[in-house]
Amino acid sequence: MDEISTRHSSNPYAAPLVGTGAVSEPVSLEQRTARLKRAVGDNFEIYQRRWNLHSAHPLPPRPWHWPAFLFGVYWLLFRKMYLVALLFFVVSETLAFVIALAGAPQAVIYAVFFVLKAGLGLVANALYLRHCQRLVRKVEHAHPGAEHRVGSELERRGGTSYPVLVAGLAAAVALRVWVGLA
Repeated sequence: MDEISTRHSSNPYAAPLVGTGAVSEPVSLEQRTARLKRAVGDNFEIYQRRWNLHSAHPLPPRPWHWPAFLFGVYWLLFRKMYLVALLFFVVSETLAFVIALAGAPQAVIYAVFFVLKAGLGLVANALYLRHCQRLVRKVEHAHPGAEHRVGSELERRGGTSYPVLVAGLAAAVALRVWVGLA
């Protein structure tokens, strides 16, 4: 049995073998909440209420998020949701370009931007919860059983980023200047 439990499988799709340390222990609700707190960083108490983490029965997150509606891609960058920020930016700019090519009035472009930002405001809490839960799972999987390492990785990879926010604002200004000069 020892030989079977410690041998290494060359099949990457095989289930982890017993005794390899590849499967982490289940975590308690308190530990899960503490890990989410480290992933969110500042303002966790606000997000805890928005996500209904305190309720006895699982409830969906509250639907409206003002910062996401007002700041859109900049809020996504600030909260380190880079892929979603890129997707939101590409979709909104592509739609604006297509609408402008079609010769529609400027008001139509503003209406489309409003709808996109309202959509982001409606799904932002659920989107951020999913992002944080995914980050926690990813870090737990990368460092099973190493609680200190999990905590420090969540603090490093989670939270907010002012440098990325400033870089995003600078890129937006540079893009607007470049488009204005073209």
